[in-house]
Amino acid sequence: MRAGSRPQGEAFHLESAVERQRTAAPEDLGRRCPECGASNKAEAQWCGQCLTKFATAQAVVPPPPPPALRPLPDQVASGLLHELADEPLDVSAASPVETSAPPRSFTGTGEAGAVRVDESGISWTCVRCDTVNEFSANICVVCSAQFAESIRPPEEPRPAKDPNKVAMFSLFMPGAGHAYLGMWGEAVARAVISTWVVLVALFAAAQSVAQARIMAILFGLAATGLWMVAAHDSFREASGMSSAVILKRRFFLYLVLALLLLSIVMIFSIAMGAR
Repeated sequence: MRAGSRPQGEAFHLESAVERQRTAAPEDLGRRCPECGASNKAEAQWCGQCLTKFATAQAVVPPPPPPALRPLPDQVASGLLHELADEPLDVSAASPVETSAPPRSFTGTGEAGAVRVDESGISWTCVRCDTVNEFSANICVVCSAQFAESIRPPEEPRPAKDPNKVAMFSLFMPGAGHAYLGMWGEAVARAVISTWVVLVALFAAAQSVAQARIMAILFGLAATGLWMVAAHDSFREASGMSSAVILKRRFFLYLVLALLLLSIVMIFSIAMGAR
């Protein structure tokens, strides 16, 4: 019985191995035993069926897939076809190569206000003496007029006023004549400074110190001068002779600084005389 049962056991063993091979997972079918033909995992070193040791071999690295071919442009493909057919290549339909356009040079002339552009360069014309100056010059080479005066927009013409009437208004109150002409900035400045000088003169005259009386006389003369200059300047403005104005903006600033300094001197002199 033992001798007859051996073949049946071997047959059963082979059938079970075939059945396991058939139902094995795909990852288990990686390496086949050279002795019994059983399938093992790819990383197995021993056969799971007959315990045969596998020979160590380097893993075969599959070659990389070939790079995907890019389609050629239509123009290149047509050129290759023409070369293969020994025909001349027609480049008339090819797109032109973009090139940077050369810089354009200005060859014309033009004039905008006092600034003029011609073939010789850029220049500006003085509004006072009509002298043509280079654009790099800030003042006129003849009359020393500023470049800003030439490009300044023209002032709107003021309505004509009687110069004598304007002067009478200024004699009544400094700045009133300028206000009548519509020059409100000049009017307010002259009125404020004249009023302040008169008040300082009255304050100094009320003091009993000798130094205060001297300061009262000085401020009184300054107030009288401002009164007369305001009438003169308003008359000139109404006559259209702005260049003949005495108390211009820059000189007006200097006058205010001088009066402030004189007021400080008066305060110290009164304080010293009181002691």
